[in-house]
Amino acid sequence: MRRRQDDTETTRQYSELDLHSLAHHQNSGAGIIRPETGDLHLPSGLVESGEGRQPNTPPKVMLIIITLALVFIAIITYFVSQMPPKN
Repeated sequence: MRRRQDDTETTRQYSELDLHSLAHHQNSGAGIIRPETGDLHLPSGLVESGEGRQPNTPPKVMLIIITLALVFIAIITYFVSQMPPKN
């Protein structure tokens, strides 16, 4: 379990002067994440899997589902139109 942290620094209201000084201070450590682009890297497995030609299957699957739904609606509409009128 995570222990409870009663740190008022994370919920403190900052004044305009505080915000201005925090924005200009490079490594303030006030909860703002500023990653250096040199420190960022992807695992080699992710880089390799994203390369190459990607299959275009989602639009095909959606087209098939929409077509089947329209055919189903057409069949139900036909059966409803063929029902005898109520007395």
